[in-house]
Amino acid sequence: MFNGGQSCCAVERVYAHADVYDAVLAGLVEAASAFKVGDPGAEGTYLGPLCLPTAPAFLQAQVDDAVAKGATVHCGGSLELSPDRRPTDRFYPPTVLSGVTHDMTIMRDESFGPVIGVMRVGSDDEAVDLMNDTEFGLTAAVFTKDQEAGAALLKRVNSGTAFLNCCDRVSPFSPWSGRGGSGLGTTLGKIGIASFTQPKAYHMR
Repeated sequence: MFNGGQSCCAVERVYAHADVYDAVLAGLVEAASAFKVGDPGAEGTYLGPLCLPTAPAFLQAQVDDAVAKGATVHCGGSLELSPDRRPTDRFYPPTVLSGVTHDMTIMRDESFGPVIGVMRVGSDDEAVDLMNDTEFGLTAAVFTKDQEAGAALLKRVNSGTAFLNCCDRVSPFSPWSGRGGSGLGTTLGKIGIASFTQPKAYHMR
C-alpha cells in the first residue's frame, strides 16, 4: 500500500501457506487498519488521495465483485463517505480481503490502489502455479526463512524482477523488465542504459 498502492511493483496478491496463513492475514489486517487516510500534508497521514478520479469507484467494483463471489472484507471495503467528503473525492480506505479466488477481478486485474487479497495455499507448488496464473509479470516476491528454498521458488516464477524477503524496490544497477502484459523492453542496469544509446554500424568490402 506504499504510495496508496499506486506503484507498478506494488504487491497485488498474497499467497500464504496454510501453516502461516492466519498469522499473515492477522498481521496485514492490523497494519492496514492503522493506516490513516487523509491530507498527505497532515501529520500522521499514511494514505493520500488517488491519482485518477475514477479510481475509488474502480476499486469498489473489484471489492464488490470479490464479496459477491464469497470473499470476506476484514478492513476497509467501502468508500465510507463522510459529511465533508464528496463522492468525487479520490480516497479509498486500506482494504484486506480473505477467501479470494482467481475467479475474482481483484486477483486477476491490477488494482493500483490500497486493496489486497490474501489466499491460502497448501504447498509451494500451488503457490507457484497461482503466481504464474496471470497475464502480468513485472515483479514477484517470496518471503521465507529458508533463503535457498526461496531462491529456487523464484526461479520458477515468470516475472521480470524477483524479490526475496523484500518487495517494492528498484535498483539502478539491476535491469527492470516485465513479462506478458507488464511490458516489453528493459530499463535500468547496463542493459537498460544501452537502450538509450545510438550505435553506429559500418558495412565494408
